[in-house]
Amino acid sequence: MRLVGIDERVPMVGYCGFISAYKGLEMLIDAVSKIPKSALLIGGGWHTDPGTPYIASINERSQKLLSTRCKWLGFVPDDELPMVYGAMDVVVYPSIIATESGALLMALSHGKAVIASRLAPFVEKEKLGALMTFKGVNSLAKKIRLL
Repeated sequence: MRLVGIDERVPMVGYCGFISAYKGLEMLIDAVSKIPKSALLIGGGWHTDPGTPYIASINERSQKLLSTRCKWLGFVPDDELPMVYGAMDVVVYPSIIATESGALLMALSHGKAVIASRLAPFVEKEKLGALMTFKGVNSLAKKIRLL
């Protein structure tokens, strides 16, 4: 049974963390749009006011490219994280900049397959076999299909 009512035979790509321009959600939305039989679940609070042009633009982008294949959960309380991660088949962190990611570590602690941007802190974890990294939308889509 899925958290959001999407057919459980459809692979669920997920993101859970703060929502902000440097998190790279546009790239994630674009990549999932290249995989027709997939869905995207986004959970997280806003780093900025939800009424900003950035938030409006990613909402519009997800509607245009994914329509009903994208579900926005908003802020997810800690006690609901196991249920949310349980609904995801793969978790993606497409950050443009990062020094570390508590959300990424949380996804790993829930035993999820994780794909992250090819940034220094994530490349180190890839070397340990903890996750896969990507560079660019096509690379991300390819790795999502792989998992």
